[in-house]
Amino acid sequence: MARYEFDGIETKNLILRRFKESDIKRFYTYRNHPEIRRYKGEGWCDCTFEKAKKFIREQAGAEPQKSNKWFQMAIELKSRGELIGDLGIYISDSDEWKAQIFVTIAPDYQQEGFAEEAATAGLNYAFSNLDVEEMVAIIDTRNQPAVSLLENLAFERQGDFTTNEEVDGEDRTEHLFTLGKEQWIGANI
Repeated sequence: MARYEFDGIETKNLILRRFKESDIKRFYTYRNHPEIRRYKGEGWCDCTFEKAKKFIREQAGAEPQKSNKWFQMAIELKSRGELIGDLGIYISDSDEWKAQIFVTIAPDYQQEGFAEEAATAGLNYAFSNLDVEEMVAIIDTRNQPAVSLLENLAFERQGDFTTNEEVDGEDRTEHLFTLGKEQWIGANI
């Protein structure tokens, strides 16, 4: 039985929690970094401070549910009590796929294993608490660190597609990856 309330997740180094007002400035700053914006796509390539504030306020009270909306978790570094990124899960009502996941880590905290730690926690949560049977990840083909992360997590590449959107004047081609619940459980027992 699915449990849709979100009480937070604690890992060795991180706390995945709800967003709070004090996160707005930090969220806005890392989401507007050129390397983050480059891979985020249409909805976030024009992140204004007001858009960031509205997003944080909406997500602060959101619950994960099958409603075709993203549910975002703040990623806090326990040792510093600082927001270092966010993790999103999108549960679809579509028959095509069940859920989508992505992780964003602020540039000054990348390459330290935090994305994998957060993604592992997010996958465990989705497969255990949200009745997700298959997870999808869609990654810009230029984002090699994200591709490597998904491969390390046992996602399988299913193919590529070109989007109809440009970000900062560049066309986007994306990889489609999938990971089944049984495959995840088998790899993590």
